[in-house]
Parts: sequence; C-alpha cells; structure tokens
Amino acid sequence: MNSFKKLLLSLFVLSLFLVGCKGEPTTLKDVSLETVLPEDSSMVFVIDYSDEDQIDYFEDIKDRFPETDLRKTIVDYYDSELADDELSYEDDIEPIFDGDWKLGFGMVFPEDFNFGETEALPEDFEIVLAMELEEADDLEDLIQLIDPAGGSLDYEEAGEISHWTNESDDVYITRYGDLFFLTNQLEYREDALFRLDEGTGFDSNEGVLEELALIAEKNLGYMYVNGGMLGDLLVDVYSSMGMDDIAQYFGSIGDIYLVWSADADGIMLASKTEMLDDEALLMYGIDPSYELTLIDDVNSEGLIVYAEQGLLGPSMKAFFEGFASGYNSVNDGMKLGSSFSEADTVLMETSVIGVPSIKEESTDYYEQMLNTIAVEGGMTAEEVEDVLNSPFAFAMSDVGAVYPTISLYLKVGED
Repeated sequence: MNSFKKLLLSLFVLSLFLVGCKGEPTTLKDVSLETVLPEDSSMVFVIDYSDEDQIDYFEDIKDRFPETDLRKTIVDYYDSELADDELSYEDDIEPIFDGDWKLGFGMVFPEDFNFGETEALPEDFEIVLAMELEEADDLEDLIQLIDPAGGSLDYEEAGEISHWTNESDDVYITRYGDLFFLTNQLEYREDALFRLDEGTGFDSNEGVLEELALIAEKNLGYMYVNGGMLGDLLVDVYSSMGMDDIAQYFGSIGDIYLVWSADADGIMLASKTEMLDDEALLMYGIDPSYELTLIDDVNSEGLIVYAEQGLLGPSMKAFFEGFASGYNSVNDGMKLGSSFSEADTVLMETSVIGVPSIKEESTDYYEQMLNTIAVEGGMTAEEVEDVLNSPFAFAMSDVGAVYPTISLYLKVGED
C-alpha cells in the first residue's frame, strides 16, 4: 500500500482514539465536510471535534479515567512509521489535532451488487475520506515532508485547490481550503469537486440531518446507514446461507441512525432504526404500535440500559428458530431442530468419536422449553405461553455493587 494512503487511513484510525456538467471550481466556497461526501452515500461515519461544549465534556470524562499505555502505543507506532523520514508523532502529527477538526467517511455501494456471492469489494465502490481541520497547513506540511517534489505523488495546483495523485495505487488527495479529501478513483475526485462547487453533497439530505439532530443536536459524531443498502446486503448474506426467515426480517430494515454525544454524566450512544414492514416486526414479537407500559414501574436508580417490548414469547421463539437456522447453515454434519420441521422427534446417534449428532431437523425448541417449564411449575404449556405473551422489560443498573444489576420484568394479568 502506498505510504500516503496508509498514512491517511491511519490518521482516520487515530482520530477514533482522540475522538450536470462536471468541472473543477475556480474559487473556494464556504462548505462543510458533509458537502464533499456523496449525497447518495450508503454509509456515512463522522467524528466531530469542533463543538466547544462537547469537547469540554469529553475531556472531563477522559480525566476521570487512569492513564494507560495507549498513548505510548500510538506514539511508538507513528514514530516507527515515520523514522525513515526523520519525523516524529509529537512534532509532526500531534499538532494537526491541536485545533478543531472533523473527520468523515462516505461510501456508495454499486447497484445490483450481491454481497452473498463475493468476498472482495469491487473497484466501483465509491469511497471518500475527508478531514476538515483548523490546522490544515500542518497536514499539508506533513504531506510535503513525507513526499517531497518528485516522490511517489504527482503534485499540481488548480487555482486555490491542490492535488496529490498516484494513479497506480489509486490515491487521489485534494486540499480545498481547510478541507482535505481522499478518493479511490479519479472520477470520484471530480464528483467530489462538483459537489463542493454546487453544494450537492450529503448535507443535501435535509431529512437525514433532521433525524440526526433530533437524536442529539450537539454531538461528537454520528453514523448513518442507508436502510435499503443494508437490507439488501443482509438479505444477500443470509439468503446465501439458507436463512430465509432471518433474511425476511432484515429485508424490512429502513435507515439507521447512531449518534454519540457527551454531557456531564458521560458518553451517550443513541440510535434509531426505521422499519419498513410491520409484518416482519410482528413475526419477531415486535408491535410497532406498542407504547411503553413498564418504564414507570421498574427501578430507575443508576439505570444504564433499558429496553421494553410488547411480547416476550414470540421474541424467544424467533431466537430459537434463528439460532437453529444459523447453526444448521454452517454445520453440515450436525443439525439442530427447527419449528418448521415436520418430524416430531429428534433422532440421536453417537458418532465414531463419541460426539452426539442430530440426524434430522425435528424439534420445536420453543415448545420444548414451554413443556419443560410447565412440568417443573405444575402448569400447562398453554398457561406458560400465556405468561410469556406479556409485555417485558430488560434493565441494567448500577446500584453500587461490583457488577451491574440485571433485571427482567414481566407484566402479567391477574390470573
């Protein structure tokens, strides 16, 4: 891999720890990082270190934890990578992150690409890695130091825009004001410049940005996944494994939003997933019209995680079926039962090495669980199922013990 490509990709990883007619524009416009990312991005990932309040909260949270050798590991890695160029992390990389900065990644998956039939990403995946930073000159200085004139990158200027190019390694770097971006094809660079000139990038998706702001208007970053893309991907993967029931569920997924933000209490991760098909939700015991009914009745002291759902039974049934289906898809010689099987019993035999194997798909494990609980509790299987077909909640709380307390709540009828 070309050293510059490796450097920019490693800077991306480092930031995780720090937390019409197309033509080049002749003058710079006031743009945001999102403008350079494709409007139709299948996936967008952004780290934002520019909001003063968020930075203060984040730095305060970091100070609460004891120091580790993580910084030393990072410094040692970059010092070894830059040793041949007589550069160092503290002198040449750390200053890049002294001011405000924002880093983003956008990817567009090609149409009609079957994820279940290939292992490698094709060249027509559009990839854009961008960084907007206050200390932009320091990053350009670093590029010039590592790759001086006549090096592996061809340098050219187009007005106020700078380009570094290595066609053989598919490296296309551009500086546009305080914004740097890297693409994997020359045409994608031209597309990015067109978006900057016309203002037609990812930030044109007003609905998406509004959803992200509703989750947390001030944040340290976010991830957006186009539901149609993800659904197609997972349907391809699970269908190729023979897991059509799970594929049906993932085929109903809409857009996904994940936002991380900081406040005085810590880091909050909040997400939203849109579902397009209520039938698929109901199949897994999820009622889209369900309203919270237990949250006011559970222990809220030191609450860390809370989840509530309308029916426990169908969710457990779907879990057993999904597990059996997944196990069967990757283990040809040993199969677990499925509720979709026609047989009523499991035929067991011992293999040559003494390991039991299941020769026929046969058991409904959810029904087997109902019968076991019924026998132990002196109830009928129907009565057990009635109890499980109740609203339930899961809670994880910090009540001062060594480990968090985990609780499961069921709201059952008077009978």
